[in-house]
Amino acid sequence: MLQKNIDCFLSKYRECSIAIYGTGLNAERVLRNVKGYRFNYVISSDTDWIGCYFEGIKVEKLENVIEYIDVILIAAVPSITRIIYERIKEEVPQDIVIFDMMGNQLNKKRNFCENEYWRIRKTDLIAAIDMHDVISFDIFDTLLMRRFLFPNTVFKIVSRYVEERGWTFDFFELRTDAEKQMYVKGMNPTLNDIYNQIEKNSGISCIQLDKCKELEIKIEKENLILRKDVAEAFHYAVNNGKKVYITSDMYLPKKVLDSALAEKGIKGYIEILVSCEEKSSKQNGGLYKHLKDIVNDESIIHIGDDLYADIEMAAANDIDTFYVMSAKDLFLHSSAAHLLSYVHTAEDEILLGVILGEIFGDAFLLGKTKGSIMLNTIDKLAKICLAPITMQFVGWLVESLRRKEKDIVLFVSRDGYYLEKLYRKIQETHPELKLPVSQYFYTSRKIMNEAVAQDVSDIAVLLSTIDEYRKSETVEYVERLFQIPFSEELSDFCGRSLNKVSYDELVQSVAKHKEKIFSHSVNVRRNYKTYIHSTGIMDYQDVYLVDLVSHGTSRYGLSRIVGKEVYLLALGTTKLPNAFVKDTAYVNSLYGEMIIGAGSVIGTMFAVLELAYSSKDGQAMGFDKKGQVIFDKKTKYNEFLLEKIQKSIAEFIEFYPDRKWFSYLCSKDLAEALLGLLDAEVSDISDDVKNLFDFSDLFQEKRQKYNVLKLIRGEVDLAL
Repeated sequence: MLQKNIDCFLSKYRECSIAIYGTGLNAERVLRNVKGYRFNYVISSDTDWIGCYFEGIKVEKLENVIEYIDVILIAAVPSITRIIYERIKEEVPQDIVIFDMMGNQLNKKRNFCENEYWRIRKTDLIAAIDMHDVISFDIFDTLLMRRFLFPNTVFKIVSRYVEERGWTFDFFELRTDAEKQMYVKGMNPTLNDIYNQIEKNSGISCIQLDKCKELEIKIEKENLILRKDVAEAFHYAVNNGKKVYITSDMYLPKKVLDSALAEKGIKGYIEILVSCEEKSSKQNGGLYKHLKDIVNDESIIHIGDDLYADIEMAAANDIDTFYVMSAKDLFLHSSAAHLLSYVHTAEDEILLGVILGEIFGDAFLLGKTKGSIMLNTIDKLAKICLAPITMQFVGWLVESLRRKEKDIVLFVSRDGYYLEKLYRKIQETHPELKLPVSQYFYTSRKIMNEAVAQDVSDIAVLLSTIDEYRKSETVEYVERLFQIPFSEELSDFCGRSLNKVSYDELVQSVAKHKEKIFSHSVNVRRNYKTYIHSTGIMDYQDVYLVDLVSHGTSRYGLSRIVGKEVYLLALGTTKLPNAFVKDTAYVNSLYGEMIIGAGSVIGTMFAVLELAYSSKDGQAMGFDKKGQVIFDKKTKYNEFLLEKIQKSIAEFIEFYPDRKWFSYLCSKDLAEALLGLLDAEVSDISDDVKNLFDFSDLFQEKRQKYNVLKLIRGEVDLAL
């Protein structure tokens, strides 16, 4: 997986001289696992490393090798990457490319910042309105916008309705061809004209086509949103006594447009001039001539998004103009433009269109950030970055669990809390899927580590996590793992870090004190079993465990405790097979193998998802004799944050254009790329939002308390 991720951005530099900056775990992973590159140098600012060998390469100071390298790959987590880059950016010539582990070129000029449109403000539009008597507004992409990437996406949604009805015609092709035929002939057709042409071309019954037409209008109206700043300018014009007209090239009749505008609060205009009824268009200047005939010699300004139809043709008819960039054009000129490369299917078009509505409803917003998208509220952050991958994961779970109604699926605490609610709603409202019942299930690494030890093999398995904590002090690591004091028994290891201790040596030493571990474990396990039996999960045929990014720890522990193999369904997995998962037949994951903190968006940012889906309780620390869960209240998340995130994701799904979203999933790459908008290279996030993401984790080395969002954006050091 790391090879694939690195290849995505580094492959064209295979013949170049590349330096790895860093001597940590990520640098080690790159040098051990990524092949086909000339990794000639390792760079460090740590004087203890200079002159030593790291993975067979001599470690050098930057200044000593700068003239021999073409590319620098900073092999570190985002927080450290940002610190390193700020330290070295003045020393590195512009012709040397600097990458982070996500593939961002850190010293690349941000071209999206250079755009004349970013200087335009709503106040400029208001000033232009003040200077004219008659104000003409375009509708689509100016006053209103569709929540679709392309206008014909609505035809694809109607096509699904046709398929579900069992009708055998290709609605999308028929609808597209009929409209094209009429425009090629120079006509300005109404919607009725287009559907009459479909009937003529296909012979399909008017009853079926009438239902398609009704649905098309319904979907159009349901998925129109207001462009707030332009709408405010419209109301300003009306309230200040201007003569306001609506001028649109469109096949929808005035009656439908009137209704759609009224539903969004757009009222007070004198008349709608629409091409299909006036039998002339903005494209040929006919609508502008008609407008001029109506208002005589009064000064006119037309406001629109199309540089030809709204700006050039209006000017050609001696009408002043004001250009308002459409949401799609804003997107293509913004820091998020790369998302277009991930659009491959109709589902992708639908999703990205909805996202554009969330980000670019304000026509002048990007001027404040010079093209960088702004995530200035929890609602916006949750809908844009978190909702798509949530839908992707839950939809994948639904597909994975169809027709398994005799089984049970457990969503592990605490990041399974919201996922279980979302899954359960689908399970209860769609019995035809025959999904297994679900349960939010209390567990944690701490509980599993304490409860699972029944023989020496379990001790060996638990100690296999040594590599993840290799900078920890050895005795501290063992005590935290088993929740038992070990300083006397392991006195030979006092003061030694894990990277100076072999795995076999540690297992042998700890195993000598197995009775102490087993004695503690049996009591913890007894209470845990009481809880497990109270859930009734033993009554089901198979047990599925849902986790986010998993090493297999919970699956291993639960399998050992209940005495049968438990299946794991995960967003992603790490280092499989391993000591916890020897047989990968029991594991399935949506995104497959990944390295935490390196190379992939999810591997870097999954901690935000863990927080977003969580319950308001703290971490589960154990169970009492009655099987009641005991929480660590110090690890509770911000309740306001959780409530806002989960409510926003629910709203995004509720108003999604396709009600059966779980059956029509977007591309995995697009969902992951939208999560990647959290990256500091792409987005601006207000401090008020970022400060809500403080987090405590007793198992995180050297950062038991930290800010999740700032950490993944590289805006804070590891410890607060």
